[in-house]
Amino acid sequence: MNRILLVDDDEALCETLEIDLVRRGHAVTSCGNAAAALDAMRESDFDVVVTDLNMREVDGIELCKRILQTRDDVPIIVLTAFGSFETAVEAMRAGAYDFLSKPIQLEVLALAIQRAADHRRLRGELRRLQSAGSSAPSIEGIVATSPNM
Repeated sequence: MNRILLVDDDEALCETLEIDLVRRGHAVTSCGNAAAALDAMRESDFDVVVTDLNMREVDGIELCKRILQTRDDVPIIVLTAFGSFETAVEAMRAGAYDFLSKPIQLEVLALAIQRAADHRRLRGELRRLQSAGSSAPSIEGIVATSPNM
């Protein structure tokens, strides 16, 4: 089960996506704007953020930037009805993990979420292994006469 933060000011779309994602076994928190999303990020840990690009007040690009300032481990999927190559590049430069065009195909979104969550888990495991490896005892300076050594 992945914990997903869904951010979109379109309540009907948010509800549709939430129903589908919950049906697929995810835990979903929905927010209607970036301010509520940032509050939710401070209160809970999420595996993936899915945000609309065009929202009132703070757009999805700015939300990406703000989230990544404090939580660079959380992948962000940006959704937009106005997808262009330039917009996709801008979203990726702002830190988005993926960029999907509306109308959203539920199967494509589910796959993108799973890939993003897997990516986050693998990065976390890599960090854990790197820190465990760096704290391993050093063998420098050991002098031995045993053939096994």
